[in-house]
Amino acid sequence: MAQVLKLTQSLPQTDSSSSQLAMASDQQQLVDWLQKIGLARHVALLTDDNGDFGFRGLNDLRELSEEETEAIAEAAHMNIGERKRFLRSVKTLQEQASGGNE
Repeated sequence: MAQVLKLTQSLPQTDSSSSQLAMASDQQQLVDWLQKIGLARHVALLTDDNGDFGFRGLNDLRELSEEETEAIAEAAHMNIGERKRFLRSVKTLQEQASGGNE
């Protein structure tokens, strides 16, 4: 049994486990970003796969339209300050992704 365990531990990661690690890393970046902009209380709501949003990474936010971003802020019951930070920060993410050409 110990030999089997050692063998499986030394096997290279499969594409599936690599993609799971990348997804976890993407989601951690999203969590860190939300905390950085003062939206830590919304992390669970925005990242819950079974909820209304299910965001898995910053790329999900980069793809939002302005109307979608506003609707998310409202649906998440963000207060005015949170809403402004969220809208401004998502716009900044989008501008950074496009090289600031917007």
